Amino acid sequence: MKDFIKVLVLTLVLTGTNICNAKSHLVKYDEHNIYYYDFNIKNSRLEIIKALDNKGIGTENVLSAAKRHSALAAINGGFFHYNGSNHGIPAGLLVTGENYFLSPGIFEVFYVNQQNKINFASIVVDIFLHLGKESLKGASINKPRNEGVVIYTPSYWSSTLTLPGTTEIIAKDNKVVEINDKGNNPIPNNGFVISVMNPALHSKLKNLTAGASAVYEIELLEGKKKLNLDSIKYLINGSDLMIVNNEILPKITALNDSSSFRDEPHGRTAICQYDEENYGLFIVDHNPAREAYNITVRELAISLKQHGYTREQVLAMTNGQLLEAFNKLQKSKDRSIGIAIPKFATWLKKQGCINAINLDGGGSATMVVKNKVINSPTGLNNNDVEAKNLREVGDIILIKSLRQK
Repeated sequence: MKDFIKVLVLTLVLTGTNICNAKSHLVKYDEHNIYYYDFNIKNSRLEIIKALDNKGIGTENVLSAAKRHSALAAINGGFFHYNGSNHGIPAGLLVTGENYFLSPGIFEVFYVNQQNKINFASIVVDIFLHLGKESLKGASINKPRNEGVVIYTPSYWSSTLTLPGTTEIIAKDNKVVEINDKGNNPIPNNGFVISVMNPALHSKLKNLTAGASAVYEIELLEGKKKLNLDSIKYLINGSDLMIVNNEILPKITALNDSSSFRDEPHGRTAICQYDEENYGLFIVDHNPAREAYNITVRELAISLKQHGYTREQVLAMTNGQLLEAFNKLQKSKDRSIGIAIPKFATWLKKQGCINAINLDGGGSATMVVKNKVINSPTGLNNNDVEAKNLREVGDIILIKSLRQK
């Protein structure tokens, strides 16, 4: 234990880290650029916001969200669906105050309770829907599905965005007020809409009429302990808990359970706990050198535009000039190879993390400190924003001063 403390102290001295004060850092580790921001929950607080506040399924880049909320720092949050009607919808769980995006299952999460304590846990989610005399288990809340039952609340959008022919039950003040097959019904502010995509359920609901009771329950279990949703301020799930109670989880390093997502280098986002009061946000960049002959002319043009070339300059270039400019850019660019989760977990533990979870990464991985993007995100779906290559994401984690409302 003494040796571990010596190593941790030496690491903090060498990197300039002070985990009792909010500071941001860049550490070069092997071929990786790792950015992190340390904060203390006695003088700051962590918030999770849906992109563009309560405008449902929209997206927003991390810099925009940080500026809009006057945050000390910000990173992207959980995985989300980026295409079609699912644009910006969390792929997993998200709770931001009274806004719920939930589905049944087992999830690895971190959550903030009403006492501002950050918790890392595996939880089981169940959702029960009671309609008149019928009770159904396994509904989702604000998470569109191709089958089953989805409960849409005002947190989702102004309407359900479902297709014509979808059977929907409109409830206000916990009472059924209408049943129709129009689809895309408006969501009442004082109620919710239940979309039934499974024809097998229609027979169970055929006797349902206006005036029947309509209530849903959310059950969260952490081990054998039942969590009261009202006690949770914010909750989000990641792809993997990496470290729990100062131990790297066996699944992270299991040799017989390989996956490209876990074992290949990717851009990463994570949050970790050092002790009762101190936490860190982490970003690992993934912007390796690329050989020009491995990418298309379109990708060449996008890369140059993301690094200061105007659209007119790019259009005026021949293919040869594009290649020459690209190769020059690559020679001067600060490289960083994304990191595999097992290596990331090992490095985080060496920094003193006793709990840590992996969040969304790749081209979404973005860290903002004092209204400045301090890392170098990359990705073909990203946009040029203030000379940075930023992606719009579905939810954002903010660190704010306790003095802020």
